[in-house]
Amino acid sequence: MTDHTFDLVVLGAGSGGYAAALRASQLGMSVGLIEKDKVGGTCLHVGCIPTKALLHAGEVADAARHSEMFGVNATLEGIDLPKVNSYRDAVVTSKHKGLQGLLKARGVTTIEGEGKLTSPTTVQVGADTVTGKHVILATGSYPRTLPGLDIGGKVLTSEQALQLEHVPQSVTSTNEQRQTEWMTYHSLADFLDPNDRTKTVEGYPAPMRATIIAKK
Repeated sequence: MTDHTFDLVVLGAGSGGYAAALRASQLGMSVGLIEKDKVGGTCLHVGCIPTKALLHAGEVADAARHSEMFGVNATLEGIDLPKVNSYRDAVVTSKHKGLQGLLKARGVTTIEGEGKLTSPTTVQVGADTVTGKHVILATGSYPRTLPGLDIGGKVLTSEQALQLEHVPQSVTSTNEQRQTEWMTYHSLADFLDPNDRTKTVEGYPAPMRATIIAKK
């Protein structure tokens, strides 16, 4: 059992958490950053960054597909999604290592484990007690589903969609960025605006977080 004391304790090392930790460190505070998974959170590992990597791969495919209009002779033989995924993983790994190095260089103490707020100034991480003059809760997000709709089979969350090793022939998505990605890979993609409550997926209102239905 170990006790840690900091000026600031941040519970959650996603985009908001690590940004707060770095800024507090710049201001001269001692900072403890608690994370149960990997620093960087959803955005770095299963959200913004891997999605943008896949979108870039799609842009390269589009550039090859339309190269003749630029006076460049090129052909697109197809999309090798496992190799695209390897490129995506390399981008994520590089940025993750960079973030780890930045946190270490700024003197932020990273504590691995699941934290539980036990008082306004105390977070319990396993057998360890982490105390701060100030505590920031930056616990992040998770994919949501709909009442009565089980995730599995053709119904995917945005995180599961990132792991696909084939290009679906057609999809229905509530994530506009994901829709663009599939369209660049030549999927037939329908977009449901999550702010438009009149649109439904198989009778269910469109969710606020990405749920993708791969039709084929």
